[in-house]
Amino acid sequence: MQNKAIYTETVKCKSRTFFLDVKNTTQGSRMLQLTETHVDKDGNRQTARLTVFEEQIPDFAAALAKALDQFAAPAQSA
Repeated sequence: MQNKAIYTETVKCKSRTFFLDVKNTTQGSRMLQLTETHVDKDGNRQTARLTVFEEQIPDFAAALAKALDQFAAPAQSA
C-alpha cells in the first residue's frame, strides 16, 4: 500500500514529469520521495524513484544546495 503524501509538488518539463512528495513512514517519521516519469521511445511509461529518509535530509539538502550553486557560476568547459 502506498503512503499518502502529506505534501506534493509536481514539475512538468517537456516529456518528463517530476513529483516531490513528503510522506509519513510506517515508523512515524517522514521521507521525501522524488519520482520521475516519462514515456520511452517505444511508448512505455518509465518511472524512477529516489527516497530520502528524514534523518538523511540535512546531508541531502546540503549536497543539493552545493550542486545547485554550480548553476549560478559561469559554465566551465569540460
